[in-house]
Amino acid sequence: MANSEAGLEHGRTAAARFDQRDWMQRLLDLNPWLGANGLSAPRRSDWHELRGHCTGETFLAARKAATEARARAGKNEWNRWANAMQTLADELRAAGRWGSERRQRLVGEKYVYLRRADNDELAAFFALAEADFTELLFEGEADFREWRFPGVAFFEGATFGGKAIFGGAHFLGGADFREATFRGETIFAGATFRGGARFSGATFRAIALFTSAQFRSAADFRGATLRDSAVFSGALFVSTAGFGKTTFRDQANFSEVTFRGRSIFGSAVFREKVDFRGAVFRQRAVFGAALFRGWAGFSGATFRDAADFDSARLQAEAMFERVVFRDTASFRSAHFEARAAFGEVEFRGWAGFTSAEFKQRAVFRGARFRGNAGFGEAMFFSRADFRDTVFELRAEFVQAQFFGVSSFGAACFHGYTSFEAAQGKEGSSFAMGRAEFYGVPNFIQAHFREAPRLDDVKVGLRPRVGLWRINRDKDVAARWRNLKRLAIQGHDHQRELDFFAGEIRARRYVEDFPLPGRWRRSWKKAWRPLWPNAAQYWLGILFQLFSNFGRSMMRPILWWSVFVALFAGVNLQAHLTEAATLRRAAPANVFEWVAEGAPALKCIAGRGEAGAEALYLSAARGLVFTGLVGGARTPQTYACLYGTTEAINGPTLPGQYTPVVPPTVTYVAMGHLLLSVGLITLFLLALRNHFRIR
Repeated sequence: MANSEAGLEHGRTAAARFDQRDWMQRLLDLNPWLGANGLSAPRRSDWHELRGHCTGETFLAARKAATEARARAGKNEWNRWANAMQTLADELRAAGRWGSERRQRLVGEKYVYLRRADNDELAAFFALAEADFTELLFEGEADFREWRFPGVAFFEGATFGGKAIFGGAHFLGGADFREATFRGETIFAGATFRGGARFSGATFRAIALFTSAQFRSAADFRGATLRDSAVFSGALFVSTAGFGKTTFRDQANFSEVTFRGRSIFGSAVFREKVDFRGAVFRQRAVFGAALFRGWAGFSGATFRDAADFDSARLQAEAMFERVVFRDTASFRSAHFEARAAFGEVEFRGWAGFTSAEFKQRAVFRGARFRGNAGFGEAMFFSRADFRDTVFELRAEFVQAQFFGVSSFGAACFHGYTSFEAAQGKEGSSFAMGRAEFYGVPNFIQAHFREAPRLDDVKVGLRPRVGLWRINRDKDVAARWRNLKRLAIQGHDHQRELDFFAGEIRARRYVEDFPLPGRWRRSWKKAWRPLWPNAAQYWLGILFQLFSNFGRSMMRPILWWSVFVALFAGVNLQAHLTEAATLRRAAPANVFEWVAEGAPALKCIAGRGEAGAEALYLSAARGLVFTGLVGGARTPQTYACLYGTTEAINGPTLPGQYTPVVPPTVTYVAMGHLLLSVGLITLFLLALRNHFRIR
């Protein structure tokens, strides 16, 4: 607050001390040609009309002659005048009298931007500070090295027959080189343009050096032609850099350039190598419809705002390795006619390659898409390498066409992934070995001439909630079904089983329901079944619980063992009940027997131990085989557990006896038999599936 008040007080003091007459007299002393030609300093009302109107022709001619005379005097004389003019400009700023606006006016057949001053002093300064070299012919070397131009420097339509040197020059009010012709080497290395730099329509016939140049305001190279090498390495563009429809006939070097404003290369033509390696684009970069006939290098560049390469045509190798796109990266309808390298690129915003064409190898290995990635209707005519690529959000390859080897090995898809209606043409191959999908990819209507490789593909890595995971997406089951179709096409039996299991799970609560639903959702909608696909739902639950969808051999065996032990307990409980009826000393129930340490129990009739006989009977029933169930051994077991109809008290059974079989035991045995048949069937199914894979 104190600094602000001090600044205002300083400004009021400078304005009070400003002597208008003294300032104007010093301005006239620095420009004696004005009085020598009987002219007065332009005022606010007429200065903006000096260019392009007959009332200013005398003034313009006199100023042009004075500019040429001052230039012939040499750099020292010119800079002395320029520094003195800059001092006057600083005094105007300190006095708060520096204010102007820009207007567009039609002059002849062109629109030009003119300043309109807010006061007479500023109007006079603008008019007298300009350097007018318009349409001048420089036959030999033009050396403006380290010259200072306090106002706008007009070189419009000028012709430089020899070497043009502007290295280290300071254009404090802007530079106008529109339609200029540079026949020899052109050097703007280290030059500073504080006002606008206009080179639109200019022609550079020899090398053009703009290394480390600083463009503090807008730079306009639209329609310029650079026939030899153009070097902008290390340059700084603070405002808009306009290279639209510019033609680079030889190499162009923009390495390590910083574009703080918008950079526009729309419809530009690069006939030879172009180098943007290490460049920084802080605002929108437009390369739409640009033509790259030579090698295009963007490796290590950073795009902090949107990057637009829509309809760009890259006829030679395009290198985008390790580029960082912090915002939208659009390559829609772009044509890559040679190798396109996007290895280890980071796309932080939306990345669009819709309808792009890759005639040669397309390499995205190790790239990371943090935003949505769109490759819909893209065409890959050669190898497409997406190995180790990470897609954090949506990845869409809808109706994409693959003509060569396509590899998505070890790629990771975190979001929705769609290859719907994608096509693998004749002679192509499609591999997704070790790819990871956190959702279920969409391959509906996808068609591949050769079976895709799905080795060790992991699908649906998001955590599930037990057996009763609720899925609300009606398309998920269809996606699993199409994955299964691809696995069948590739004779990948393991993936086929995995995808079949996923399909069954995905049908739950979408097509299969565990409980009855409403007859009708509303009066506007059609009737539906009361309990749709209930059998499929519960059979699917049992299929998963007892055999992991036919993929596990150990699970049926473990469940069979559990049921054998369970029904052995039921048999033993019936024995204890029968023993209690006969008033024999025995535990009241199985739990008490276990609590006592499972002591040996005597048979009711015959020899043996009742616990072992109960376990044998349960196992015999569980194995289902008649040879093990029937025969003399089973009646002895029944006699041991439940006794006989005859009164037999000794350990020896007679030749003829009838064992007692309680009805409860019979009914339980029937249920055990059915469960055992089912579990053995599941075991055999898993065994068959296992050896089909091998």
